[in-house]
Amino acid sequence: MKDRGTLHVMKTCGYCGRENEDSAAVCRECGQSEFPETAEEKNRALEEEAREAQARAAAEREPEVPESDVASGEEACICSVCLFPNLPEREWCKNCGAPFNTSVMGPFESAIARGFMYRGIVRGRPKPIILVTVWVACAPIVIIGAIMSLVGLMHGLLPMIAAGLLACAIPGSILFQVTRNFITIPKPKLDD
Repeated sequence: MKDRGTLHVMKTCGYCGRENEDSAAVCRECGQSEFPETAEEKNRALEEEAREAQARAAAEREPEVPESDVASGEEACICSVCLFPNLPEREWCKNCGAPFNTSVMGPFESAIARGFMYRGIVRGRPKPIILVTVWVACAPIVIIGAIMSLVGLMHGLLPMIAAGLLACAIPGSILFQVTRNFITIPKPKLDD
């Protein structure tokens, strides 16, 4: 006997249209198992996806900060990029990877430090002078690479096309990222 006070959810067979109990695995009329999702199930699934997306976004925004090796009261080398206290003998910041002393590095470490500098340019909202400097430095390389690719395309020279595209890739991506950050990231406001 069904209780009149409770709402019984029915699901409709996608094949014949007969209403079945919510717990039914196959249709009582035709025996098919084609039950489209109800609006309530769809909403529940969408809400669950939204909660998972918010949790992923929150986890991405809040990276774990490593624990400092420097005890309270000891001498520390403070990173100029992220202000993390490091041991004085470290060459790289434990938190962000910024180099401390680039003058005593070899060519490999110097290349890594230069890469860190370029990554720092494309993070956050740049100052107008940085934007202008990046345009002055990267735009001519992108233009020359584009001209090389067009000339190679007109003459059918595949190596010239590849060299032109390769010359455009890194400066073009830096130019795009810095310009996009300048336009989309709001200028920070100081509290009064």
